[in-house]
Amino acid sequence: LTEAARGTTTYVEPGESVERSLSLLANKIRHPVLTDLALAGAPVRLREVYPVEIPDVFAGEELVLFGRYERPDGDEEGDVTIRGRRAGRTETFSVEATFPAADDGDAFLPRLWASRKLGFLTRRTWTEGENPELIEEIRRVALRYGLPSPYTSYLVTEPDFAVAQGRNGGGRVAASAPAPTEGAAAVRRAEEARRMRDVASASELKALADEADDAALDAGRGDVRRVAGRLFRLDDGVWTDATEAEGSRVITLKPYGRAYFDVLRAVPELRPYWSAFERVRVSAGELVIALAPDGDERLSGDEIHEIADAFRRGDDARP
Repeated sequence: LTEAARGTTTYVEPGESVERSLSLLANKIRHPVLTDLALAGAPVRLREVYPVEIPDVFAGEELVLFGRYERPDGDEEGDVTIRGRRAGRTETFSVEATFPAADDGDAFLPRLWASRKLGFLTRRTWTEGENPELIEEIRRVALRYGLPSPYTSYLVTEPDFAVAQGRNGGGRVAASAPAPTEGAAAVRRAEEARRMRDVASASELKALADEADDAALDAGRGDVRRVAGRLFRLDDGVWTDATEAEGSRVITLKPYGRAYFDVLRAVPELRPYWSAFERVRVSAGELVIALAPDGDERLSGDEIHEIADAFRRGDDARP
């Protein structure tokens, strides 16, 4: 209800004072700064902007939006404009922004966007109920960007769960209990989803991720690592991308061969994974790029183009 009405939500933990929480909430909403906010323009086509419904802004608050944009042919510059109402008048605010065609090195930004999306999807499980399509989308985003979720925590907490079983495309999904709808458990889950939806900085995101990592550390696990927003698990000596789908086509390259450097020039996004692991499999849709001593040393121009195109399709819009 609050989201539909562009309102604000406060969660009251068991044992906390309801009166105090209501008082703080009343003081907050007494001083609206901007209402009925909407994106009014941008030099590129924006997609999946979160929050989906931009909330009203009250005194002392800041507004942070994360979205994706369709990759332009070249760098684009221009104003991003937001429209809202204040004291009965419509006002617009613009900020100049640059939208690069290639990765500009801000690796944390995609994960901030993904955190917002996970929070949004988790909230949908309460309003629409848990359904297989929604759960699978939550799992896909969480695995792709190395973020915790109610449906992927087994990756770092269950010692005997093989990564192949959790891959997209036929592997079994860890069983989950119905989402709690009342009591302390429901409040905790609601608060966790709110934190995911509201994350606005790399430090906040790191705090959320560290909570999931603590479980792995407490269990003495050393076979799960997060690199540049992806989760990898050690499987028979090979670090395997958790998003790899069964039946994917695999192209194997020899480290430091000619093809290795040709592909790296075409897909610089592979650099952090290849720097972190000697033997690794990185997924791009239905294609997997693997490094192994017996890999190919040469590839044709068409094969290199196929690899680059697979990665571009996998991230056809940049956060």
